[in-house]
Amino acid sequence: MTAVAVRGCVVAALLLAATACERSFDESSASGDVSTLRVLNPGGEGIFGPDWPAKFLVFLPLVQRGADGSLEGQLARSWEHTPDFRSWVFHLRSGLEWHDGRPVTAEDVKFSLDLLSHPEVRYDPPGRTVTVVDDTTVSITYESGGDALNTWTVVYPKHLLETLDPADFFQWDFWNRPVGNGPYRFVDRIPETAIELEANSKYWAGAPRIDRVVLKIGQDYGEASGLLELLSGNVDAIPYVQPADLVPVEERDEYRTYYSFDAGILAVLAWNQAHPALADRRVRRALSLAIDRPELRSALNLPAEIPIFDVLLVDRAPRHGVLPEPLSHDPSEARRLLEEAGWLDRDGDGVREKAGDRLHLSLLTSTWQQAPRAAVIVQAKLREVGAAVEVRQLDLQIVRQKVREGEFDVALIPTFPGTGAPLNHSELLGRGGILGWNDRTAAALLDSTVTAVSPERQEEYYRRLWPLLSRDMPITVLYPAVWMTVCHRRVRGLSSPWRADPLWYAGELWIEG
Repeated sequence: MTAVAVRGCVVAALLLAATACERSFDESSASGDVSTLRVLNPGGEGIFGPDWPAKFLVFLPLVQRGADGSLEGQLARSWEHTPDFRSWVFHLRSGLEWHDGRPVTAEDVKFSLDLLSHPEVRYDPPGRTVTVVDDTTVSITYESGGDALNTWTVVYPKHLLETLDPADFFQWDFWNRPVGNGPYRFVDRIPETAIELEANSKYWAGAPRIDRVVLKIGQDYGEASGLLELLSGNVDAIPYVQPADLVPVEERDEYRTYYSFDAGILAVLAWNQAHPALADRRVRRALSLAIDRPELRSALNLPAEIPIFDVLLVDRAPRHGVLPEPLSHDPSEARRLLEEAGWLDRDGDGVREKAGDRLHLSLLTSTWQQAPRAAVIVQAKLREVGAAVEVRQLDLQIVRQKVREGEFDVALIPTFPGTGAPLNHSELLGRGGILGWNDRTAAALLDSTVTAVSPERQEEYYRRLWPLLSRDMPITVLYPAVWMTVCHRRVRGLSSPWRADPLWYAGELWIEG
């Protein structure tokens, strides 16, 4: 799946205005038996744009994940591919309409995919050719590898967008007043305050069971203050809550929490082998052994069901149950390896030295996915085996810049598969990679994971990479990306780990009581 981008937040003072404006939304539908789902939505303006999960309220993808993780058709009723996975044909559902009454056709699919890979947009990588076969059939051919079953990409109306300038794609006013084809229709918005949607009676799966959705604007991703809105009864659900911030509501019977995770997107410690100490694989392994990952995950309140692993994965691997045994927490072995590598605490100050140099490391981190909390825990564990660590928290973009420029010792960063995302696996560990690993076999395998046309072949290349990663420990995997939702128990239909997002799956939810 594409990582979710963050684009600003709304000041807390607007919450007072939000309450008043939301009353007007409520009063407009007070008559009759009308059900309403109120969600505290992350982000500000343009939340129906390509970066935001709210887009799934109004736009449909070709396919999506079912409650068991299997792929289900949305716009597409069926699909097939050639044996080499390079060419795909999607058959669209008949009778689909945009919210303005115009028919949804294969032209819209081609327009949307071409737009997302347009040189002025560059949201998707180039290298695919989209062809309209007829009104309900579209073919997609890839030059090498490609994810035709991408559940993050939705389809947009060609007739409304084809005259707009792609150079202004992310600033189009269309994202504030969208016309979609999904389960909910845009009704009204109060800028930086709230947005009202109504059920689409012509939705292909039938009218949603929840009549209205009100998106209340009032938090950025991961802000704990959003829980006050839930506890005060102003909203029914909050997606993308930091797991550690859920402690106040987890013991309360009126609330439920749900999680999803992506094993391909990882929080890792990236060891810069340009540092004299970290050039030694024994030191990297020792520092990895010093970290108690079960304890770390418990401190971050991550779901216990999420597996611990040391290697790079495709997101399918945990579902297949094929994972290598993770490195255990073993501080005694960590101390032995450090001593073997010549790092000794000769002056008894708790920090090891070698040839007059102290084992001192600067750890860069950002606010991504509880990284500050994790960094402090890592700092304490490394100190226990004789490594002094200074934590520096910076903006994620600055951290990425410094990592690319080699201005770091160790960085707690997110890394991604593929080649389009920042600090992806190949950029860190491939040929000429940032970390200086320079293993030719590993670089060739990483290249193959990118160009593989078959999901099975891609997974095979990653498995062949596993023993090389375990041997040299160029990175230490801490945890995968995790997304949490907390909502009132009357909201039904959510489940972990595949349907934990009320924005993504609102069309299949219902309210009881």
